[in-house]
Amino acid sequence: MSLPSSDVRLTIGGHIAAAFTALVILWAALALLSRLNLAPPSAGLYIADPGNGVEATQTMIRLGSALSDGRTVVLLGSSELMLTRPGFMPYRYLPKELGIPVLAIGRGYFQSFAIYGYLSANDRYLSDSTRLVILVSPGWFKEDSIPFNFFLTYFPAPVLARLLDKDAVTDLMRDYVTAHWALIEKSSATLLLFGSQANSGAPRHPLWAWFRSGTRRLREQAIGLREQAFTWRTKFDMLLHTEASNSHSTIAGINTETGPVAPDWDALRRVAQERELAAMTHNPMYVRDDYYAQYLKDRGRTEYFPAGMDAKGEMQMLERLLRYLQSRHVHALIVMEPLNPYTYLDASRARTLGNEVAALCASTGMPYYDMTQSDYMPGTLSDAMHVGELGWVLIDEKIDRYYQ
Repeated sequence: MSLPSSDVRLTIGGHIAAAFTALVILWAALALLSRLNLAPPSAGLYIADPGNGVEATQTMIRLGSALSDGRTVVLLGSSELMLTRPGFMPYRYLPKELGIPVLAIGRGYFQSFAIYGYLSANDRYLSDSTRLVILVSPGWFKEDSIPFNFFLTYFPAPVLARLLDKDAVTDLMRDYVTAHWALIEKSSATLLLFGSQANSGAPRHPLWAWFRSGTRRLREQAIGLREQAFTWRTKFDMLLHTEASNSHSTIAGINTETGPVAPDWDALRRVAQERELAAMTHNPMYVRDDYYAQYLKDRGRTEYFPAGMDAKGEMQMLERLLRYLQSRHVHALIVMEPLNPYTYLDASRARTLGNEVAALCASTGMPYYDMTQSDYMPGTLSDAMHVGELGWVLIDEKIDRYYQ
């Protein structure tokens, strides 16, 4: 299946305009609904992905609030945030013990591309008082880009609606879809994202004009539509700002009679390591025993990175993200996670990636914590690649000391 010709594209301008306007009206309605249904979050809140509809709008409101209030630490990462066991997970430990509110967002494939989109969607809330921590995993660099199904998950309509006037982001998304078009047209995701006109097969989703348009007429039309969208957004921005202002006090709250006590980090590291190692007593790879039995017992040590891996694409996207943060005067704490050398033969390769990330942080003025450079301490990870109790204590300490 080839892409529709420019003549076909030009004939559907009216349909694109109508659908686009409908999307903006839908977004506005969702904003109103979110005002009625936004439940007060706790001092530590984890959101795996934005959801859809009202839920996605609520996620954006909460993120904007946390980025702007000058108190909440926004923690963005991927699958390591999903593990339910670690008691020292920042969005559990920091609010409870130190009174530091935390909003954590992310699961698998929530990396530079998606993080850049989310922060751009909330760029007016970014400032030098923003408290932001980004967890970088070596796994980010194994592939050039995120799978398309995760693109759909992380960018529902309420998120995309906030990016209408962000040319750099929409151009990036257009390039992404262009690069994945052959795969997209073969999948059911095509109908979900683009839809089709009856008896014509012409895409009717408004985003299609951004992704595939190369003609001046459609470009001018898109600019006009963005102006209409901006008019709608202006009417609801005060509502969103009010909701964000109301929500930050609830996300930040911690009720204790005595207040937080300064931690003994040396003692906490010992406790965390002992706790993690207690679950690793029946295998030689310093992973939790249940993980070993399920994934590693019959496999042994292997290579993690694929042969011929080219990390250039993800590294460039990470650089783009960091330079964007620099332009917004945000000093985000960047954490580079390690691999387990008892599991992977090529775990040291993560150090090379860590050096490259270090160079990016140095050039953009971002504080950097590289967990790949020191000798690996068993218990830092709970398995082959996900942060364990000891690793979280190390990260908690860095967050606490940096944002004291």
